[in-house]
Amino acid sequence: MVYETGSGYPTLYDPHREVPSSVLHRSSLIHPFRPIWPAMRPANKLGPMISAYRYRWLMRTVTLIVLALPLLPAACQTPSAVAPVRDIDGHRLNLFGQGTKAAVLFFITNDCPITNSYMPEINRIVANYHARNIAFYAVYTDPTVSIPAIRNHAREYGLQIPLVPDTRHVLVHWVGATAVPEAALVERSGKLDYLGRIDDLYVDLGKRRPAPTQRYLRQALDAVLNGRPVAIPRVDPVGCFIYPN
Repeated sequence: MVYETGSGYPTLYDPHREVPSSVLHRSSLIHPFRPIWPAMRPANKLGPMISAYRYRWLMRTVTLIVLALPLLPAACQTPSAVAPVRDIDGHRLNLFGQGTKAAVLFFITNDCPITNSYMPEINRIVANYHARNIAFYAVYTDPTVSIPAIRNHAREYGLQIPLVPDTRHVLVHWVGATAVPEAALVERSGKLDYLGRIDDLYVDLGKRRPAPTQRYLRQALDAVLNGRPVAIPRVDPVGCFIYPN
């Protein structure tokens, strides 16, 4: 196909018909398998023509942006936008109820020794901050754990917060948790203020201090409640690895 600059319309190219060179435009021959409509815009009426190369680059860029939208960081979304979150009884959860300033997700399992050693501190944190409009959830991350096992574990350690069997790792992927025990502090807007260990009681696996020197989660809670930025927003957890579901 050729572009006739005089008429402003494309005409079929006939290789057996002699065509004056003055009629042909340098960019007129269009590949038969490439989009032709951008290159058919008359240069003398609508400005510079869009080359086939630039058109393909633009279309690829737009396609990549559209495909990347679902892959935006999960913390930019609310959990309900990711997938429904349900408690141990199958009830759909609203992590941020009326008046709730932020939510804390404790990622735990029923068989991790380090997790179980933190149960008393988890209960103390809940007791100290629940009345200050902070919601707490115990998120069980083991894909194979049974509902009776979760109930027995919560009963044994006196957990008085909603129990969430996250066997599909909806919440794990939402905040990016990697080990248990690990705590995530999330504002109503979906902003992830803190993710990491509860405190620094464990220096490493098998290495425990007599008492913690840094209480990271408590410090983050105090900062959020007082309208201040969290000084230490990320701390690598020490505990049991969260296995893929």
